[in-house]
Amino acid sequence: MPQHADRNCYNQFDTVNFKRQLMAEHNENQSPDIARAHDVSERPDEFLLGQTNQDILLETCEDHQIVACAMVKQAHATLRIFTRNLDPAIFNNADFVDAARVLALRSRFSKIQILVRDSEKVAKSGHKLVDLARHLSTFFEIRKPSPHYSTFNEAFILVDKYGVMHRQFSDRFEGIANFYSPMQARDLAGLFDEVWGLSSPDPETKRIYA
Repeated sequence: MPQHADRNCYNQFDTVNFKRQLMAEHNENQSPDIARAHDVSERPDEFLLGQTNQDILLETCEDHQIVACAMVKQAHATLRIFTRNLDPAIFNNADFVDAARVLALRSRFSKIQILVRDSEKVAKSGHKLVDLARHLSTFFEIRKPSPHYSTFNEAFILVDKYGVMHRQFSDRFEGIANFYSPMQARDLAGLFDEVWGLSSPDPETKRIYA
């Protein structure tokens, strides 16, 4: 049995306490102050990848769009995405795709890895990030996790070795982000690498539907 296979989510949870639980989901090196996504858009110079250790509360898809774009625009080498369905509300937009394109072309060592559990609908309906991955396949790889992880319902983004965006429930938008959380990034990267090693290339994202 894979090491992290028991890291499951609950099917039901207390909505009143959910935000409180997210606010408490900090490692020992994180800042006690909580920012909002609009702080990132209004004061971008204060949120620097690899430097700014401040938690950011995420509550909507717009929050995720703002923070994800800001992080990836500052990336130097790697982007890892673990997602249930490649979240079109977050990733299927021009700003994020442009940031991913710049990262992919920044260096011959750039690497963008995506784990997506359910890609058939996304591939058939169209997705800008999938289209980019097809065109820049040297830098992108999309894989489907092993069935061992079918009950894993978290979602996260890792940018370089520092940036983290994490949702405990992949079908909700509530989450926490931080531009400098190396310990959490390392922990999630270990999980990502484990799942990646047992995953397989996703044929759905390679097909082009008429």
